[in-house]
Amino acid sequence: MVELEEGIRRVTFPLPFGLDHVHCYLLRSAAGGWTLVDSGLGSPTPEERWREVLAELDAPIERIVVTHMHPDHVGGARDVADAAGAPVFQGREDYAQCVAAWGERDPQRFLAYWQAHGMPDAELEGQMRDSERLLAAV
Repeated sequence: MVELEEGIRRVTFPLPFGLDHVHCYLLRSAAGGWTLVDSGLGSPTPEERWREVLAELDAPIERIVVTHMHPDHVGGARDVADAAGAPVFQGREDYAQCVAAWGERDPQRFLAYWQAHGMPDAELEGQMRDSERLLAAV
């Protein structure tokens, strides 16, 4: 965790694909607690991912704000909400997009989408492999 300015901290988590990391931000609230902006990917062991971060904070995370539906921003929201006991806030339309995109966790949906939009066959296998790893983390 890096303090960027007073009351603004950045947490960086590794990602298991081409884009190799994601940043999450903690903002000091007027009440003295923290607002977490984005949550990174989900994790099979969220307590390990967030334990160190939560231990370093001098006050609790009061709320979690999800900026958009990409899995590296929303995927860990439930994990950190459970660990911190904080509510998650996300726009209504963005939440609907999350449910539409990630709700079924079916890599074949992605395959059909990519094929319909002209992805070359040579790239489909790698994309499917990445999608299966990605869906496991959302």
